Amino acid sequence: HKAASRTMQDLIVGSTVAVVWAMLTVADAAMIYVMDPVSSLGRQAWKAIRRRKVIEPPKKVLVLGSSFAGLTIRNELHGDEFDVTLVDRKDYFEYTPGILRCVVQPNKAEELCAKIQPPRNGRFVKGEVWSVGTNSAQIRIGDSELQDMPFDYCVIAIGSEYRAPWKTGPGAASLEERAASWEGERARLEQAKSVIIIGGARVPSPATVALATSRIMARARTHAQHTHNNNNNNTHTHTHTGLTQ
Repeated sequence: HKAASRTMQDLIVGSTVAVVWAMLTVADAAMIYVMDPVSSLGRQAWKAIRRRKVIEPPKKVLVLGSSFAGLTIRNELHGDEFDVTLVDRKDYFEYTPGILRCVVQPNKAEELCAKIQPPRNGRFVKGEVWSVGTNSAQIRIGDSELQDMPFDYCVIAIGSEYRAPWKTGPGAASLEERAASWEGERARLEQAKSVIIIGGARVPSPATVALATSRIMARARTHAQHTHNNNNNNTHTHTHTGLTQ
């Protein structure tokens, strides 16, 4: 009798354990089905930590100015941890040391200027800076109202100021406007009675040669025109000693 009772108890315990085990297996499968996306995110986070990647929004970097310094910053901050906004009132880069040639050769601007390309991890904004605060700047884009641009870091690379035409002004925001301004400067040069170049260092030298050549050619054209007119009028030809000088 005791043996039969023990056998019955073992059967009950074994059945109970089997039922509980089956229930736990079903519950575990359900939890895996429900929690798999979460566990996948956890694995991704762990892999990112192991690769030392920062799991946070990229830092907003506002770069004001798109000349040498501004474009250098754009090229250096190319990682996904930065969101770069490049701002300038013109949409092109101009090689300032060589731009003096454009006074006598306006077509040289095509070789010395290039359209600005936006950062790979950001954008380029053609606008004018009105104010810079501790965590945002106000930018006017075209004729629109001032726009507030927040930043984590702000790089002010607006360069220096020179009188036109050596540096671009508000009236030369595009390459077409800049080319037109050089044409106007060449016309002024050809009408000038004298030209003074202060400084003989490396930068002015190409401009000096170009200016001298331009002046000689302008005087030669004037001399040829006078000769032609005088010949047509059957008068003697005047020789301009200034041409040889």
